[in-house]
Amino acid sequence: MLELKDYSQRRLGDRDQLSFDIEKFLKQVDSDVFVEAVAERLNCSVINILSRVQQVPGLKRNYIIRDGCTKTILRIEK
Repeated sequence: MLELKDYSQRRLGDRDQLSFDIEKFLKQVDSDVFVEAVAERLNCSVINILSRVQQVPGLKRNYIIRDGCTKTILRIEK
């Protein structure tokens, strides 16, 4: 599993590459709590990208992350 720090300290660069990296990251996540921690640590620009990654193959649930800029809400739909 990828470490949280890899994403919390990532510089924003090419959005397509970043979106791919985060989708790859989400495919490896197996803990709801860990996903919430990632969402809270990421900045608004990355969260905007994450909001488009609504369903990731390989996960049992859909992760929908909404951007509140100061606080991130992670909703898990069964």
